[in-house]
Amino acid sequence: MAKATVGSTPKLNLLDDVGMILFRGDLKSKTLQDAIVEVTGVKVPVRGKISTEDQTSIAWMSPDELLLFVPLERVGELIEDLNHKMGEEDTLIWDISDLRSVFEIEGNFIREVLAKNTPIDLNKDKMRKGTFRRTRFGQIAVAFWFESETKWFMICRRSEAEYAQQLFEVSSKPGEIPSVF
Repeated sequence: MAKATVGSTPKLNLLDDVGMILFRGDLKSKTLQDAIVEVTGVKVPVRGKISTEDQTSIAWMSPDELLLFVPLERVGELIEDLNHKMGEEDTLIWDISDLRSVFEIEGNFIREVLAKNTPIDLNKDKMRKGTFRRTRFGQIAVAFWFESETKWFMICRRSEAEYAQQLFEVSSKPGEIPSVF
């Protein structure tokens, strides 16, 4: 593990301008895939991945579920457009912006800090750009992905955001995590 230097620990910032749309349906459907690309400009990702174009990202959540990350002010318009394009196709399209929190993590040693509290392998061979990974961070369910080695993202339930922030802050300090968490 690399040795941290003073001022090199990553910072966790809550993003309050990210809208999230839960999309459930037959992800193999050409109608569904075409509608999503037409409305968002982003291709439907394969299992365990996230696709991004401009300010829109789409994450693969499960065999019938996607999570769209869009500018908050566009959520209503995109839901309306997606519902229209889907026509009679059996789907669920739901604004979950108030249910989840999105954090941006910036700085050095992000992998090392996250590794203190998650069971997944964050090795560069396993966790690459474009990978979207659902897991645990301490006692809560989260998902991670990143744009670069110094810019990652994490989502969790909004009700658990304070815990995530506190655990991240404690984990950013050198050494082991105290047993009080």
